[in-house]
Amino acid sequence: MDHLLDERKIDSETHETYSIADKTDLATMKLKLELAKLEREQQQAALQMKEREANLREREAALRKEEQEREAALAIEALQIKQREAAIRKEEQEREAALIKEEQERETIIFRECERVQFDAKHRPP
Repeated sequence: MDHLLDERKIDSETHETYSIADKTDLATMKLKLELAKLEREQQQAALQMKEREANLREREAALRKEEQEREAALAIEALQIKQREAAIRKEEQEREAALIKEEQERETIIFRECERVQFDAKHRPP
């Protein structure tokens, strides 16, 4: 009977050893699952971060493009304004030149008229 007790004791100890091993294995598996879950979450977070960074770069590129387009439009508008100002100055210069020419022609006419009057006065019979 002692022999049976010894077998039971061994069996009980063996059972307890297996139970502890099973619990350890289960705990290890749970930790591995938790680790895998955390690694997956970390990968997803890293992927989301990369996507956000890519979106940010795209938005920055779009903003830079818009800014360049605005600057180009402003440069074109400034050039057009300068061209209009130059055209206006040219028209004013042409008008001034025409007025000066008219004034010179009037003065020439008046001068010739004065010369004619003086000539007539000198050559009139008394």
